[in-house]
Amino acid sequence: MAGDGITLVDVERQSLPGGDVWLVWLDTPAGRLPHVVPLDILEWRSAEYGIDDPDELIDIVLAEPWIRDGHDHTHPRSLHNADSIDDARNWHRERVADVKARHRFTGPAAVRQRIRNESPMHPEAIAIKQEWVGEIRRQARAGRQAATPPGDRVEELRRRLRPDRDGRGDSG
Repeated sequence: MAGDGITLVDVERQSLPGGDVWLVWLDTPAGRLPHVVPLDILEWRSAEYGIDDPDELIDIVLAEPWIRDGHDHTHPRSLHNADSIDDARNWHRERVADVKARHRFTGPAAVRQRIRNESPMHPEAIAIKQEWVGEIRRQARAGRQAATPPGDRVEELRRRLRPDRDGRGDSG
């Protein structure tokens, strides 16, 4: 059963220099707090976790500040180091379920409805973001491989990037 309540009070759309954001006002046991997320946060979470349901995506975004074990790229069960998107999605759903077990989210349906109606969810934008997510995942996974690249790759990099040091570099 959910413990402390978190009430969605209001949502505002604001334009900032870095882009439009949602400013979601929440009444929490600690007082009224803002939760600021990019306007396209639902597209990003859809791209990251392969979830199409806007209501589930809203639940995820609202729960994330209360996730206990973190969900950044350094956590052993994160989007960036999971073996698959399915694993990452299942782990994130577990974390969100934990938040919902500890906190009861309430508030006017109009708050969620506005986020659902006005957040972009363009299939092509999601596909492009999925490509970015895939690339970031590949980079993160590469970081877990051997710290020293194979010798031939190192020699090739030296030859191309430091021609003045070994005298064998390419001229361009």
